[in-house]
Amino acid sequence: CVSVFSSIGNQNKDIHSIAGLVPFREWRFFESQLQLLVEMRHYFDLHHNGSEEFFPEPLDVLMHGHTRLHELIRIHGGKIHLAQKLDMKFAWELTASESNNDNPPNSNLRWGSFNLNFAIKLLHFIRSQYLVLDPPLSSLTISMPSEKDLLRCGLDELALQVERYGGYENVARRLGLACFDGKNQEMEGRTCRGARLLWRERHEDGVLSSTSSKGHASGRKRQGLAWDENLVIEELHAYVKVNMTKRSLPSYVMPRFRHLDEDERGDLRRSISKFGGVKHIRDKAGLISIEEWETKYEPV
Repeated sequence: CVSVFSSIGNQNKDIHSIAGLVPFREWRFFESQLQLLVEMRHYFDLHHNGSEEFFPEPLDVLMHGHTRLHELIRIHGGKIHLAQKLDMKFAWELTASESNNDNPPNSNLRWGSFNLNFAIKLLHFIRSQYLVLDPPLSSLTISMPSEKDLLRCGLDELALQVERYGGYENVARRLGLACFDGKNQEMEGRTCRGARLLWRERHEDGVLSSTSSKGHASGRKRQGLAWDENLVIEELHAYVKVNMTKRSLPSYVMPRFRHLDEDERGDLRRSISKFGGVKHIRDKAGLISIEEWETKYEPV
């Protein structure tokens, strides 16, 4: 395989282009940025009472033990760049003003209003759509969905928020996504058509968001089936596959009962209790607890 890949590489053709896959570096950036936003949201909840007003000083982040977040801030441009892009004030400006220092260069540059929860929800949606596609893809670039794409998936509020935070092109630029709206004259026609086709294919193939109420695409129980232990395990697997990633958890952890209630899956919660309880069903399903995952998980 290595010799074949090397031979193809020598012909100036990348493997991802031939296989119709998103390039590794682009996907790594996408995942890393999503992790940055999730880690930052978690940091604000722990140390800023949930407020996004001030971007944290990286040294404070490190002192609080958030080494991965500290590293992600560095990777994605540093505190000034990220504070401007995410519409946050500089926490270190207070210290600077007290010591009569000048503000950092370009400290008045702003991108406009923004919100972490909005960005996380949008990126989770895009991620979930790409994970169910089968190669070769018609476009190898991770692209911003259009308003029609969001509305088609029942994400009306998300579509409104895109407009609130500057429109589709502005949001795409902030999050490093390609935006094929047909207005960019420099955009190659074939690339633009390919990206539009990619999003359309997702929906024609039945790829739906977790807001859908049909079948296992939303983790919902199929009608007309009586509960037993096997069905509980099958429904649990379908649920975690769809609903745990939006909480930044892997699909092999056991959801808490409050997660099931939040997603209106009281039927599954009651059935878990009826057919042996959390530990019994968790072991039967081959899942681990969130506490065990948090203990063993080490960000890479």
